Amino acid sequence: MTEYQKMQAGETYNFTDAEIAGHIMRANRLMRRLNSDAGLTDEEQEQLMRQLVPGADPTAHINLPFYCDHGDQIRLGAHTFINYGCTMLD
Repeated sequence: MTEYQKMQAGETYNFTDAEIAGHIMRANRLMRRLNSDAGLTDEEQEQLMRQLVPGADPTAHINLPFYCDHGDQIRLGAHTFINYGCTMLD
């Protein structure tokens, strides 16, 4: 079982594992782009958010800034609303 699989299963894992670090770096890059408000169109912002949080229902909405560890462990149901400055440790 990989360290990432252990993490997903809720078991003790090595936080410094290269695969886990890669997931965190990916999420950080996406969050920087989203939270920087660098003139993104609504469509570009939506695409980045779906990359960061693929488990979000299309009707879910997240106000920026938004912070998380990985993003791919987050599940948001229909019509979920997340307000400004939320941090999710996934």
